Amino acid sequence: MKTNSANIIQLENLSIGYSKPFISNIDAKIKKGDILLLIGKNGSGKTSFLKTLFKEISPLKGTIKILDKDITKISVSELSKLISVVLSKSQLSPDLRIYDLVSLGRYPYKKWYQKLTKEEDKKIEEVLNLFELYQYKNYYVNELSDGNLQKAMIARALVQDTPILIMDEPTSHLDVSNKLEVMNIIHYLAKEKEKTILFTSHDLSLGLNVADKLWMIKNKSLKIGFTEDLAKQEDILNYFAGKSLNFNYIINEYEFTPHINKKEVSIEGKIESIYWLRKALIRNSFSIHENAQITIIGKDSFFIVQSNETEYTFISIEEVINFLNNIKL
Repeated sequence: MKTNSANIIQLENLSIGYSKPFISNIDAKIKKGDILLLIGKNGSGKTSFLKTLFKEISPLKGTIKILDKDITKISVSELSKLISVVLSKSQLSPDLRIYDLVSLGRYPYKKWYQKLTKEEDKKIEEVLNLFELYQYKNYYVNELSDGNLQKAMIARALVQDTPILIMDEPTSHLDVSNKLEVMNIIHYLAKEKEKTILFTSHDLSLGLNVADKLWMIKNKSLKIGFTEDLAKQEDILNYFAGKSLNFNYIINEYEFTPHINKKEVSIEGKIESIYWLRKALIRNSFSIHENAQITIIGKDSFFIVQSNETEYTFISIEEVINFLNNIKL
């Protein structure tokens, strides 16, 4: 299917949901090669939105066009060559080996009696190596960790080689290094291979790093914008934080809001010297302010605590916390 349109997906007056809409009156476009992050609080309809885009759920109203063609006029066989899908929860046969799972990505292009070609076998092995799964290729799916199984599901979608990838929580079950690697692959596929990628993620800081556009479900409507502009406008990091958390833009992390402030302290030093100190202080219910009576200075291998014109030196963060718990102002 060929088109001259730059828009690979178009949504027109779309409402999604079941008996009642989760989201209404959506008008949106996605261009070839865009990375789009869909966010919203639990129960806002993110997964239902994605399922509507690949015809698992019918829209309540409106039109979805893929490459200028109404999705209702696209067969399941044709759609499987346009969109590959990775869901956060998938039912798999325990008798399926990892190589066979990944090779399923090629079956939209095969007759039931056709075998994989040498080129397809080579492609599958390349993707297995990309995700460091080659050594597990003969393992059964129930023999893999949740993290490696998630990578195998993404590998299957890559082998399917469609212009559009839709992924629901692609980094779920993954450790930090693998989350970063998956995001790096997402960025590579969009920018180097011109894949259009729409994904959801609760790892906001990771998702925001790669997304070109942001779609935010809020109050049953869809807010659309350039990632950083919409993130700033909606203060999304604090929108998702809740009452007991606050997002610290300096260290790029969420922090607990202490229920009881024991003492006020100020901290100084290079970020790498005070990063862990700050986390320990907040966890132990100390409040951090610029003009506090107690100042802690982080050095490369020790800490200086200044209080009542007296300096104390400590080697460890634990020593600093114990001192602060016992000092009287």
